[in-house]
Amino acid sequence: MSGKLFQAWSNLQDREKMTIVAGSILVLVTAGYLLFDALWTTRSLLIQNRVTLLEEREWMQEQAILAEQLINDCRGNQILALENSDLLELIASRNQLVLESFTENLTNNEAVYSMRIESNDGNSVLRFIHQSACQGFTLAHVQIEKSESESLYSGQVEFIHEG
Repeated sequence: MSGKLFQAWSNLQDREKMTIVAGSILVLVTAGYLLFDALWTTRSLLIQNRVTLLEEREWMQEQAILAEQLINDCRGNQILALENSDLLELIASRNQLVLESFTENLTNNEAVYSMRIESNDGNSVLRFIHQSACQGFTLAHVQIEKSESESLYSGQVEFIHEG
């Protein structure tokens, strides 16, 4: 087999041999380029993914610190022995919220308390929601909007209490 190949090679003219050698070199260079281009593209994508993943990890570590601060700190709060509606009104007044409306709907074994509130401070609304949760209420719905003309926060808050 190699003898026939060598004989065929010997029968070729010099310019044919040069053309075959040049073509072979071009094929090898092209194959090498395609191989290294694919490897380089993969490497570049991996570097980009690594940067993205490192940024996400850093963000998650920052959020973990924040999450530790958000751990339920209701341990020190005692559940007050009041009617649920009175309890919500008390918590609202402690947080200097104005109750525009307050409704209580009892169904089966749970009560739904819906209220329209106003406040000059958005943080007092958040404290109200947090303190209500510490008293056993589950937040079902909240929609708070800030007035454009005044620094007044108003909205709808709905809690569910089982039992």
